[in-house]
Amino acid sequence: MKTESMNNPVPPEAPDAEWVEANKCRFYTRRWTAPNPVARVVFVHGFVEHIDRYDWAFKRLASRGISVFAYDQRGFGRTAWATSTQGITSWSKALPDIDHFIAQELARDQSTPLYLYGHSMGGAEVLAYATRTPPTSHVGQLAGVISSAPLLRQADAVRANPALIAVGGMLGKLLPSLQINVGVASNDISRDPEVNAAYAKDPLCAPIGTYNGVAAMIQGGSKLLQNDYRQWPSKLPLLLYFGDDDRVVSFEAGKQFVDRLKADDKTFIPYAGGFHELHNDPCKEEVMDNAADWILKRADKRSSHL
Repeated sequence: MKTESMNNPVPPEAPDAEWVEANKCRFYTRRWTAPNPVARVVFVHGFVEHIDRYDWAFKRLASRGISVFAYDQRGFGRTAWATSTQGITSWSKALPDIDHFIAQELARDQSTPLYLYGHSMGGAEVLAYATRTPPTSHVGQLAGVISSAPLLRQADAVRANPALIAVGGMLGKLLPSLQINVGVASNDISRDPEVNAAYAKDPLCAPIGTYNGVAAMIQGGSKLLQNDYRQWPSKLPLLLYFGDDDRVVSFEAGKQFVDRLKADDKTFIPYAGGFHELHNDPCKEEVMDNAADWILKRADKRSSHL
């Protein structure tokens, strides 16, 4: 399946980009640095997309005193483009990558609180990072987790047959590089037609995954919702937000996850009429300001106790 995005040239890298070697992969990374940061974020993007799409959102966080570090995940964006590895990933690789970059940011600065933030596929991965058994090594050093429209379950209208996902998962384990044409309908991204048109034309958002990566993503989200939520550290704050008209992933599953969670500090924010990418929806300023407010309130509490 060819798409409009496949016929367009890849735009130049951002001038502040840096390539980082980690876990036998070369990652495209960027920073949005606040002049006098009071908090920091490690951000994990979603399926078949990349971090340059978040430039305006992270500039807004930086303007509020929150520095952001983000990277194109293995299998996606420029990280995949540079090595022809589109879609070649799995949670068994993605979660150690998250751990590596958290460790990197903790080593850079241990005095400013660090938050883990993810969207969609990345939104589920950041939840998974906090609930692994045995626990990942740096969870206890996080000041909180933010999850935007996490892929815990697909929206009903696009939900894949679980039996087919299971078969695809078995096939993917045998052939982890075997690709599949799969993506997100551009009109389901947001209520802004200009955002949707840009997504459809973006060559770094080509709708290509692998059987292994897609199965890991969908099965991992289901596992979080059905069982792994029980392993959430009770002292770890969580903000989870969702558009209630999300046509890509299940709004109800996100609410169920928060309702089931036994956490001392958990917040669920629904956005009426919101689509999947709330940071690109008409309510985007409110969304990012609410995320910043949530971070800064907890960062202030932490500093007051020092």
